[in-house]
Amino acid sequence: MEERRASGVAAGLARAIPLGVYFATLCPTVYVGDSGEMVALAHTLGVAQPTGFPLYCLLGKIATLIPLGSYAARVNALSALSLAVAGLAIYRLLARVTRPGVALAGRLTFTLGQTAWSPAPIARTYPLTLALTAVVLDLALTCAPRPGQRRFLGAALISGFALGTHL
Repeated sequence: MEERRASGVAAGLARAIPLGVYFATLCPTVYVGDSGEMVALAHTLGVAQPTGFPLYCLLGKIATLIPLGSYAARVNALSALSLAVAGLAIYRLLARVTRPGVALAGRLTFTLGQTAWSPAPIARTYPLTLALTAVVLDLALTCAPRPGQRRFLGAALISGFALGTHL
């Protein structure tokens, strides 16, 4: 019972800490580089350079429909949420093989590290790619590849979505 409670507390912290940090550092407007292009593509459902980022543009369009902040801030929040999902999948992977506290430390190391955190507060495609990759790994490692099994089909579907997120 005590271990289950510790696991629940660790999972809650694993969700709250990265999201709080990402939203506290969220860029309120367009950032340098491809950020402006990604915001414009999400707003207009345009087509970017190869691969075109269709899933990113569709999710970005959904984000622009939420009436909070500027269009850029809404699409930037998509990156923050995507990286939080990636971190949660990594936490789930680690929690299967180690203690909750170690899984929490692993997730925080990943999500608050320079490589992951730097694209989190701006409109970039990398966080969505990381999220899809981590979720596919999580689903794939929890199922046997048998046709008809939900987790396997989910992993296959998300793998298909991932093909259009980055080269």
